Amino acid sequence: MNFKNIKISSLLIVIIFIFFIIAFIGYKILLLNIHTNYEKDSKILFYKIKSDTNDLLTQLLYQRNIQTKELLEKHTIVKEYLKDKNKLNVDLQYIYTIINTNREDNPYNIYITNKNLVIKNTTYKPDFNFDLSFAKSTFDKRYEQNIVRCSNPYFKKTHKKFFSFTDSYFIKNGEKDGILQISYRYSDIDNLYEKIQILLKNNLKIKDVKAFVEGSFGYMSKITFSDFDKYKNSIEDMKKDILSGNSIKTQLNSQEFYQKYLIIDGKKYTSLFIVTRSTLFQNKIYYTLLLDTSDLEKKKNDLDILITILTLLGLISIIVNVKVRDKESRLDHQDKFVQSSMHEIGTPLSIITLNNELREEIYGADEYSSEIESALKTLQNSYDDMSFIVTQNTQEYPKELLKLQEIVQIRVHYLDSIAKSNDIIIESSFSSNCIVKISLVELERLIDNNLSNSIKYSKRDSIVKIMLKDNILTFKNYGNKIDDTDKIFKKYFRENSIVGGYGLGLSIVKDISSKYGINISVQSDDENGTIFSYEFKSHI
Repeated sequence: MNFKNIKISSLLIVIIFIFFIIAFIGYKILLLNIHTNYEKDSKILFYKIKSDTNDLLTQLLYQRNIQTKELLEKHTIVKEYLKDKNKLNVDLQYIYTIINTNREDNPYNIYITNKNLVIKNTTYKPDFNFDLSFAKSTFDKRYEQNIVRCSNPYFKKTHKKFFSFTDSYFIKNGEKDGILQISYRYSDIDNLYEKIQILLKNNLKIKDVKAFVEGSFGYMSKITFSDFDKYKNSIEDMKKDILSGNSIKTQLNSQEFYQKYLIIDGKKYTSLFIVTRSTLFQNKIYYTLLLDTSDLEKKKNDLDILITILTLLGLISIIVNVKVRDKESRLDHQDKFVQSSMHEIGTPLSIITLNNELREEIYGADEYSSEIESALKTLQNSYDDMSFIVTQNTQEYPKELLKLQEIVQIRVHYLDSIAKSNDIIIESSFSSNCIVKISLVELERLIDNNLSNSIKYSKRDSIVKIMLKDNILTFKNYGNKIDDTDKIFKKYFRENSIVGGYGLGLSIVKDISSKYGINISVQSDDENGTIFSYEFKSHI
């Protein structure tokens, strides 16, 4: 039995297994990032729509509050004028002129229905014969309450404008004999309406949009932003609009924002359900947006191709290098395993780095190459730690006088891409002329491990602060509290086992600090975050 071949085969299995784990984790991280960005864009669109809609609703409310009393007075004037007249045949031009006195835009119109609630006399001829029976329950409720009120703003597709209405029954011989409505057309809101219209039109992902304003007694009125010629002013359309609006309301189920994925004709879409209202306005506007997810699917497919290529390159390099390591028979088993492992990480790291650089030269930098660069720097930092652990007892690194601020700035710049890929912002504050006598390798390991840990253990969308004042270097991040600030410097110890790592970084930092008499201070709590401070011996 060839024990040497058995050892090589076992090593190959272990390395391939590790490689696949790293590749799988990297793939999942990138895939999650794509989905997170897509959902983030959807939320940004939601808040933009909400902001613009609130502006529109607030302006409508302001005008309604001003107009309510006057519209009710106009209703009383018209009803008194129609008293004892044949309301369905009377000429309304005279009273129309009266109620629009001193108003050049003639915002008021009159509508009179027959017993069946069909408009048979009106100052707005396009609405002649329009059937209002779909709103009969609303009219009846107001009649039962014995009130005439100004309705909340209602959007009419025929005008592309918002209106408010008053309504009351004509009573003849104790029976309902038709409806009188007076309408008011809102002005000075066209720019706000068009702003929402342009927002929805210019977003190429939006394939369809429906919006409904909820009026009195839960009545749904559709707001149209495009394709006005497709809609007919009919009772059937009205009923469909009410059903569609209530369906969106049901989907939201008291939520402000809801999304679901669906397939239509073999294509994937995202459907967003939104409800928004002004803080001063009781009525709500409900939206449903149909978003095309083809761009999301393309990014996922591109990622699959890229990961496949990198995996094949990594496997080839692992197999080739393990075969090379087979020739190094003079090394004992332990040294051979450690050194082979380092080489097996180093070679794929170089190959992937080179391929990423070549890809950027050919296709230009993009979000994928940035994510790969960040992952490579993270892997490089781990590799450098392993290299330092292996050689620190056998190699003496030359000491030199170094400007502490200059080295810190270089390392912050190098690791900034890792922070960005984790949605972390690095804030730097430097005010120091401190000169330290230390090897460049060891100083870089101390800085890199602290900075990479700060990024790794920070909450997303938080800030990592690097401060250097005189001879004190401080790293501050906002994450979970460290329970035991002494154990974290022990080799292979990891307080948070969920976050990746080998538990080597802070043990290296501790060894270097002890060697050069660098004082360490650690403070950590949930409110103020975690602070690592290092007091260097200055050689100015």
